[in-house]
Amino acid sequence: RFDQISAKALSDKMAMDQVAISRALQKCVARKLVREIVNPKDRRSKVLTLTAAGEAFLLAFLGSRHDVAPSIFN
Repeated sequence: RFDQISAKALSDKMAMDQVAISRALQKCVARKLVREIVNPKDRRSKVLTLTAAGEAFLLAFLGSRHDVAPSIFN
């Protein structure tokens, strides 16, 4: 299972600007690959988590490189 991550942390890890991450995440949320939930540590913000469909998509996309995914989400 992948940990939760903020959009800011994801943009930092992916070396992408926050606007690009936000647009990509909107599409992922619409496709039910990613779920946004209220951050339990700071209710003013949200954290991201992969849905079961998102995990399956990511692992299929990465193929044999499945070891990369935890480095992004952890």
